[in-house]
Amino acid sequence: MTDKEFPQGIIAKRNEKAPDFVLCNLSFKVDEFIDYLKENESN
Repeated sequence: MTDKEFPQGIIAKRNEKAPDFVLCNLSFKVDEFIDYLKENESN
């Protein structure tokens, strides 16, 4: 079984006051996320 790896640069926050159809709010740190994608490129 492989270890779980969470991508750098993505932030998910749960808002308890949000309606049921809203699962979470996503935020992206674009520079960090691009670096993560370049390091983990599989093509």
